[in-house]
Amino acid sequence: MSKFILTAALAATGALGFAGKADAQVSYGFQTYVPGANVVLGERIYATPFGARAVEQVYSPFTGFQARGSVSANIWGNYSTRLNGYNPYYNLGYRSGYNYTPYGFYGPRYNRYGYYYRR
Repeated sequence: MSKFILTAALAATGALGFAGKADAQVSYGFQTYVPGANVVLGERIYATPFGARAVEQVYSPFTGFQARGSVSANIWGNYSTRLNGYNPYYNLGYRSGYNYTPYGFYGPRYNRYGYYYRR
């Protein structure tokens, strides 16, 4: 029992000693140019104790086209996706996605959305 108390005390001291640092979030990502497709691809993944998120993006330096998609989930079972795209040649963009929660007022809820827009 004393080993448990000592270990818990050391863990609490260590956690409080480094409370100024944001070590709870882990992030990994990359960005690269693909010569055959003439686009720049990027991805970033975030992981926290409460959930995870992945963000992918595509950009064409020649046409200006941009697209970004993301997927998020948390520890309570909620998740969502989003897709945004914009083409400056046509001055037209699109946003779509959905949100899901298993704990809605009348049971699981699934909300979708999508629309076009001009800047």
